[in-house]
Amino acid sequence: MITSIDSSSTYLLIILSISSSLDDKTGIKVRPHRLRHTFITMLQGMKPKSIQQLAGHEDYETTLKVYTHFTGFDKDEVEKMDETFKDIF
Repeated sequence: MITSIDSSSTYLLIILSISSSLDDKTGIKVRPHRLRHTFITMLQGMKPKSIQQLAGHEDYETTLKVYTHFTGFDKDEVEKMDETFKDIF
């Protein structure tokens, strides 16, 4: 759970609201963990130690096991997300 410093769920509610909005606009379920996974996967090519630190993993073995399955992006899906994010931000 993502919570604020005072342990309230304010940030979680905001993130879930944004996720729901993105779901409606893109037709793709956008969840915080999925965004994290995508971000880290897109870092491939960087030094594993750097990616490990960004991911917050204790060792880079975890990072390599979880994020080395990347096979490529679906071009149409990426273009759809790109257009959506242009309208949002």
